[in-house]
Amino acid sequence: MRLFAAALLLLTSACKTTQSVDGPIGPECPYNDAPTPGGNGRLSFGWYEGAIGCLFGCPGLVPPMATGSQAPIAIYGDSGDTLPPVAVSSGSPGIADFELPGDSSYTITATAHAAGSAELVIDDGTTGENVDHVSVPVADVVDLAVSFPEYVEAVTVIVGGEVRIGIEPIGEDGCGLVGIGAVDYALSGGATEDQATIWSALTDWLEAAFDWALFGGTDEYVDVDAVALGAGSVRAFTAGGVEIEIPIAIVDESAVATVSVYEGQGTVGTALAVSATPETAGGDFVHGASCAWSIDPGTGPIAITDQLGTQVTLEAAGPGSATVTCTIGGASGSGEVTFAAE
Repeated sequence: MRLFAAALLLLTSACKTTQSVDGPIGPECPYNDAPTPGGNGRLSFGWYEGAIGCLFGCPGLVPPMATGSQAPIAIYGDSGDTLPPVAVSSGSPGIADFELPGDSSYTITATAHAAGSAELVIDDGTTGENVDHVSVPVADVVDLAVSFPEYVEAVTVIVGGEVRIGIEPIGEDGCGLVGIGAVDYALSGGATEDQATIWSALTDWLEAAFDWALFGGTDEYVDVDAVALGAGSVRAFTAGGVEIEIPIAIVDESAVATVSVYEGQGTVGTALAVSATPETAGGDFVHGASCAWSIDPGTGPIAITDQLGTQVTLEAAGPGSATVTCTIGGASGSGEVTFAAE
């Protein structure tokens, strides 16, 4: 059990709506876009999606946690409520246990061990009187699915680039589960550490605490950094024996067969962003690719002000049209941009 100061505990409960923490796999999957009220009605609880993700309230404790995962839980109280220092404990530590991280005063870390339901108990740290409690559900992972990105033949990334692969742990009801760390990752299928390095969501949580406090999240993923040409797969697996293989291809610019540039319309005085889509001959998006951008006419009212990767930013000194072109290796694509008067 950990004690922590009440003054730092409470988040405002004025707004309690947000998007679902996990997009459900099917239309019948349960979720709750408002914090879950405690049994005593004094506090509310939600999966912590970071300061930005929970700006208007964290989603409630639905869907369940995945067995073997960790997830941060945010605590809400009425703005006028004042709590004493409190102690956090679990009614069923074999199912899940709870602690307050030393670097956080308003989230509790839940660690899920087995399927079932564990009571998160918050007591007065001085008198032992119960302040509030809430049930935290845990479910076994029976399947895994790639939630993003879509791919045809393989998740394709250019040398020097990076791609994030979202992994969805699935419960017995066919719905997504909350939490990170239930899934481990390894290179396989001929891919080696000389060609790629992998970085899990759990590693991000442990090593990038500041970013996690801002952006948070309870979604499982693995990052792939492309080092050298190669092909193989990323193996995603759980301690319970569930696993999938995600094919990956690490390529250079010669693998880009087509480039599509989206046309855009803007207003003089406002920046306009235009993006390009580089694809292989098989139709897979090439992650991490960078365009060499050009504009025609080069001396008109429209000019390129910034470019990064496959995105370019344009501004105009007056009304007009121009053609922007993205070139990657031997492939290129163009699109028209038009700026109207204010």
